[in-house]
Amino acid sequence: MFFHKPPRDISTNPLTEGNPPTKCRLVKEETQRKRQLKEKLKRLCCVLDDEEVEIDKENVDEDKLMQLSNVVENCPERKIGDISKQTRKSRIVDLCFLHVRLGFVAYRDFGDKSSFQVRSFNGSVVDFLCFCDNLEATGGDDAAEDVFTGLEKAINLDWSEDSGTKIIFHIADRPCHGREFHSYSRKSDNYPDGDPFGRTHTDLFRRIRLKGIQYYFGRISNQTDIMVEKFSEAYGDTIQQFDVAQYQKMRDSVITAVSTSINASISDCTLNSCEKRKLLNFNTNLNEPD
Repeated sequence: MFFHKPPRDISTNPLTEGNPPTKCRLVKEETQRKRQLKEKLKRLCCVLDDEEVEIDKENVDEDKLMQLSNVVENCPERKIGDISKQTRKSRIVDLCFLHVRLGFVAYRDFGDKSSFQVRSFNGSVVDFLCFCDNLEATGGDDAAEDVFTGLEKAINLDWSEDSGTKIIFHIADRPCHGREFHSYSRKSDNYPDGDPFGRTHTDLFRRIRLKGIQYYFGRISNQTDIMVEKFSEAYGDTIQQFDVAQYQKMRDSVITAVSTSINASISDCTLNSCEKRKLLNFNTNLNEPD
């Protein structure tokens, strides 16, 4: 007597459907997909942590990852809108006693579409808000950014000689090009030897000093620390940094910077007045006047 065992039906199992090579390929693709999900989640978490969004990193599927991606994509636009609101409050409440002119320089990197956008000085907060609302935080082929163009455009704005207080409040999350300004690997900086146009931070900050501009830095992460240290050397003084990783702190940081600059300007004016004041010499005439 012979017994025949029928072959096992594997058509219902997607991982074993077809011949053995197909099974190996599907397992490999599934492993690669999970790895890609993990890498993407890791990148998203950098932004989500700043937004104080709590997530269960161990239980994230493709649908959840898509939702988180949408949250991250909307962060720059929402931040710009919230900063604009804070600017309006600052202008109306805290700085209402001043004649304030606002300018804005948005920079990206070499090769980006619209690598920079400039809004000249203007006293209209409405114009300032409209400019901010139309900004898009896009671009970037490497980790470093074209910071020097941003600084140069800011220096070339129409700074009035009559302004008692002149401030650049620089906000950045990435350093400029050049290995001396960061600890990135070569592949993370397309211009490791520095600015491709030959500009230097020493010359840029020399021009900032000559124009009487006070420079402050809005710090988002520690990736800019080496750059700011180098900038301080060229500036000739320790650059005051403000923690703006949480953009809600932006308003208070700017107000503090403005207040500090005004006090410094008043002190300078007082000292300069004292230095230029000369004692008058009087001669006594003993003759009787006519």
